[in-house]
Amino acid sequence: YRMFYALPEFATKSWVIVNALFWMAKFFVWQLSKENPDYLVFIKDAKGDNFRHQIYADYKATRDKMPDNLKSQIALIEEMIAKMWIEIIEISGFEADDVIWTLATKLGDNIENEVFILTWDKDLFSLTRQNVFIYDTQKQKIYDDVKAREKFEVDAPKIIDYLAIVWDSSDNIPGIAGFWPKKAVDLLNKYESIEDVFVHIEDSDFPLTWKTLEKLKEGREMWILSKKLATINKNVEIPWFDIDNFEFDKKSSLNSDIIDFFKTYEFNSLIPTELQDKQKTIQDLDLKIEIVADDSSLENLKTLLKNESQIILD
Repeated sequence: YRMFYALPEFATKSWVIVNALFWMAKFFVWQLSKENPDYLVFIKDAKGDNFRHQIYADYKATRDKMPDNLKSQIALIEEMIAKMWIEIIEISGFEADDVIWTLATKLGDNIENEVFILTWDKDLFSLTRQNVFIYDTQKQKIYDDVKAREKFEVDAPKIIDYLAIVWDSSDNIPGIAGFWPKKAVDLLNKYESIEDVFVHIEDSDFPLTWKTLEKLKEGREMWILSKKLATINKNVEIPWFDIDNFEFDKKSSLNSDIIDFFKTYEFNSLIPTELQDKQKTIQDLDLKIEIVADDSSLENLKTLLKNESQIILD
C-alpha cells in the first residue's frame, strides 16, 4: 500500500499499471543490494479469515476494499519475487505478523543474529530488543527498543497493551472508548501491564479522575477483546523452517529471468548497464533521409519521390 500510493499510477506501453510493481522492484534491486543481508525471508498474509475473525467478526471490517489497480499488481509482484529466487512464506489461518513474530523471536534468541523486520506495523514494535530491530525502509530509519520507547512512550513489551487501550483504526481494534493515549501512557508507565492496572484500580492513589476511571471500568470487557486481537501469536508452527534455505545472493537475484521480466515491464533503470538492450538510433535504421531546408534539398526529395516505393514525411 505504501509503495502503491508513493507514486502516481503509471503504465507500460501496453497499458499495464505498474507503479506498485516498480517500487517493489526498485526496493529489491536498490535497497536490498545496498544492505546485502545474509538471509531474506518474505512473509505475506494468508488468504481468508484467521483466528482473530473468529474472536471478533468486525476485525479489519472498516478497511476500504483494495483498489483494483493495486489488486491487479499483486500477482505480478509475487511473480517478480519468485523470479528473484526468493521464497514467499504464507501460513494458512495466520497473518504475516504472527509468522514474523514467531520467526523473529526464534532467530532473535541467538544473540549473534541481527534481525531486521521491514515493516511499519505498530504492533511489531513490541518485538524490538538488543538484536531485533524495526527497519522503516522508506524513512531509512532503524528502531531498537530505545527508539521504540521514544515513539510510543512506553517500554517495547507494553506496546501491545498500549494499542489495546487506545484502539487501532486500521485493524478496527475497538480499544476503550474515550480513553486518550496520554492516559494510557501514564498508566502503563506506573503499572507492569494493563492486567496490573485493573488489579490496582481501587487503590486510593490510582492516578485517574473519577470520570476517566469510570471509562476504564466500563471498557474492561472491550479491553480484554482488544488485547486478544492486538496480541500476536508467536507460536505459529513452522517445523520445516530452516534459515539456511533463505540465503540472499544479490547476484543470483538479478538472474536472466528477472532481467527479462524487467524488460517486459520496461523497468530499464533497474537493469545493470551491461545487460541493457542497445538503444537503436536513427543511424541503425538504414534509411535515406533528406532534410528539406532549401531549394537544393527539395530537388533531392523530388528524386526520392520518383524512385522509392515507401516514403515517410515528418
